[in-house]
Amino acid sequence: KNQIDLFRDENIPLQEQDQKLATEYQACRAAMMVTYQGQEITFQQAWKWLECTDRDARKEVFDFMAERQLLDKQKTHELLDQMIDIRLQQAKNSWYTSYINYIYAAKWRFDYTPDDVAQFRHAIKTAVTPLYIEQLRSRKEELGIEKLMPYDLGVDPSWLPPLHPFETAEELIQKTITGLTELDERFGERISKLNDQWLFDLASRKGKQPW
Repeated sequence: KNQIDLFRDENIPLQEQDQKLATEYQACRAAMMVTYQGQEITFQQAWKWLECTDRDARKEVFDFMAERQLLDKQKTHELLDQMIDIRLQQAKNSWYTSYINYIYAAKWRFDYTPDDVAQFRHAIKTAVTPLYIEQLRSRKEELGIEKLMPYDLGVDPSWLPPLHPFETAEELIQKTITGLTELDERFGERISKLNDQWLFDLASRKGKQPW
């Protein structure tokens, strides 16, 4: 009934355009690379440098990532603006005053409302945010720095080197199989079966959307 109530013929091409723009946006993000220490790496691969104990290295990589994103700033903003316009039009076509209310219905969000989410945001702001701010103060003191920066949030505050539990995607899979097998052999067997059928694509590479 909900789908019937929301359906509008004029929204079909708009939904197609929306999906096309979203795919283009994701492709733009996935193509972003940075060159560090003579290697071209993905953003996902660059993130590991934000965990290292060398603050100068963290700042350098963070700046490279920010600069790379700024190169496509206009393109990504234009894509997002187009998607906003298309989504607002879909809502209007379905007689909704806002896209928020429309998308709640379109995604079958019947057990909570935008007002419930607003209350949740307020609860986070009043109860969680002060704790997080205090945590950031403690991190700054532990790191012994004058000003905490975004590239200081991933490093271990005790100056311990970052963990490297695996180096390759295959090593990750094999260690996952080993660990899950210790819990229950069936888990390990299923991961092995998925791997044998080439159903995993875990390695980071240019053009692959990491998030």
